[in-house]
Amino acid sequence: MTELRLVSDDGAVAEHRLEVVVGVEQVPGLLWTPSGQLSEPRPTVLIGHGRGGHKRWRGTVSLARQFVVNHRWAAVALDAPEHGERRMPGSDRSELPPRPDPDQVVAEMTASVNFLAGEGVLDAAALGYLGLSMGTAMGIPFIAADPRVRCAVLGLMHSRSERVRADAARVSCPVLFVLNLEDERVPRAEGLELFDAIASTDKRLHAHPGRHGQIPEEEMTAAEQFLASYLTNGS
Repeated sequence: MTELRLVSDDGAVAEHRLEVVVGVEQVPGLLWTPSGQLSEPRPTVLIGHGRGGHKRWRGTVSLARQFVVNHRWAAVALDAPEHGERRMPGSDRSELPPRPDPDQVVAEMTASVNFLAGEGVLDAAALGYLGLSMGTAMGIPFIAADPRVRCAVLGLMHSRSERVRADAARVSCPVLFVLNLEDERVPRAEGLELFDAIASTDKRLHAHPGRHGQIPEEEMTAAEQFLASYLTNGS
């Protein structure tokens, strides 16, 4: 059954267990909100993890808590199909899990947003998305399908997927796109090709030296400021 229950509350940030039923799938997730303020609709960021990651990856939890403490937003993260709690029993944990089906990801993210909006947790007029690498591959189809997303931080992803390229052409919200100049997984030209495919009239490119995932702290600060300019400041 779809449910939301409190896991912990340190007096500043409350963490909740989220479970959403989508078809035959039980989708596990986490929701972070300001302490004691679950029932107040607020700006919310959906965080998409990378391949092999999960909802409780340290970077995800750190970002979520930062958003709650600095802005009093909510943050949500789901385990993608075949990731986190959804890994098949007996699967080889030394190998990366398969990339999720985009239609399944869209259905699961949409159902989660619908549930949280219905529970009065999420302000559907102030929804943001942040996901790099596979988080971008999952996020672009969702953003293209859901007009409630007001802004997104994307990047570290190539243009090889025909589906992702087609969906990028339907993305119209403001986008901040992040690129690593020495990325061994995403050649610079392919990252730029995906950036070019995004249809948003307001899109910004931030490029940094480094290999895949070597994002400087200043970039995460810039990403937070970018989200705030649309979710909090009403731009």
